[in-house]
Amino acid sequence: MVYDDIVNGRLDAGVMTKKTFNRNNEAFGGGLGIIEDGLFSQSQAYFILSKNEVQLRDDIDRVLKEMKADGTLSKLSFEYTNTDYNVE
Repeated sequence: MVYDDIVNGRLDAGVMTKKTFNRNNEAFGGGLGIIEDGLFSQSQAYFILSKNEVQLRDDIDRVLKEMKADGTLSKLSFEYTNTDYNVE
C-alpha cells in the first residue's frame, strides 16, 4: 500500500485521490499531509463505446448535460469522491 510505504519510509511520495488520501490518513492516525492542493489535477473520464452505439452515445450525452445543468453531476461527484470533478 502506497500510504503505508510512505509512512514507513520506503517511498518519498505517492499519488492518490484526495478521498483515498483522507481515508487512509484517518485510518492510520494522521501524520501525513498534502503539501500543495494544486498538485491534484482535475480528472477526466471517458465512455468507450462501439462506433455502432450512436443512440447510446446520444442518450449518455443528453443525460450528462441534464445532470450537469441541474447540479446532480456535481452532487454525485462530491458524494463519491469528496471533490467536484464536474469541470469544463
